Amino acid sequence: MANLERRRYIYFESGRRLREEKLRNGILSLTSQGVNGNDLKQILVNLNNDLSTNADEPPGKRRRVEGKEGFIARLTSCSHILEVDLSYNQRLGAFGMDHIHLLPPQVYSLNLNNCGLSLDGFRKICKFMETNNTITQLRLCDTYMNNAKAECVGIMLAKNNTLKDLSISINCLMGLGKEGLKFLGDGLRQNKSLKRLGYFQKEDHEALLYFASVLMEGGGSELQTIRILTNSYSDASAFEKVVIPKWTTVLQKCGNLVDLGVDHNGLWGKQVVFLLELNSFRARQVTRAAKPKELLETLEKASQRKCVDVMYYLIQNNCRLFGS
Repeated sequence: MANLERRRYIYFESGRRLREEKLRNGILSLTSQGVNGNDLKQILVNLNNDLSTNADEPPGKRRRVEGKEGFIARLTSCSHILEVDLSYNQRLGAFGMDHIHLLPPQVYSLNLNNCGLSLDGFRKICKFMETNNTITQLRLCDTYMNNAKAECVGIMLAKNNTLKDLSISINCLMGLGKEGLKFLGDGLRQNKSLKRLGYFQKEDHEALLYFASVLMEGGGSELQTIRILTNSYSDASAFEKVVIPKWTTVLQKCGNLVDLGVDHNGLWGKQVVFLLELNSFRARQVTRAAKPKELLETLEKASQRKCVDVMYYLIQNNCRLFGS
């Protein structure tokens, strides 16, 4: 046990400089540091304290504690902390989520990837987020998502009106079934704030089609980025014949949607990429507005980014503004 604690101490100290540099920049990074529920409680209490608990002791008598405990003890009066990264601390669990309400009000980003969240822990963080109005970015990847957890996320999305960026990963072999997808879809239909959704599940054909249907029905109306799959798909024929036509229709309707995630293998095809570019420049909105100044500004931006297809679209569909 002593050797294990020693290794943890050495590991923590090895990243001390980078950790403290991030802290100065408003990022509290404690990823993979064996943080448990009691540690988290003390961290959040210290962040909210105005003075250190031993501030009245003479400087010569203060004991400087090193390692994780020392770092936590010095987290006082850190009102500049904006991002909290607790990822890969599997000992946090449900007990840690009992204290998440102690987060300082200025924190806008919370990373809980792979924090050992059982269904109970998942319910607690989602319940907290239902009424939270300061956190705009939440990471919940590597949490062994299932239908019951998806229901928690769906309820959270339906009630929260400030969250802008959510990442979840469905890291079980079969992904979510229809019931779990329906929970997420119901939440998206009522949500009016989410701009980015990261839903990572390899080759989830059903999810791709389901989320497309939700967007066509007006759900996720503020979404700009949605990433639903990894960059591979074994049945390329099905992807081309079923998935791409569905999402082509979605992009024609949802002008806010500008990113479907990284596409190294060219899965989406030229038509989808073209529609994403049109949306990113708001080319169709600019055409409908018919304002020469706005059109010229958009053409200049497209030229700078060498988006020839967008330039051609704007010129072809705005001939009347050029007097021909």
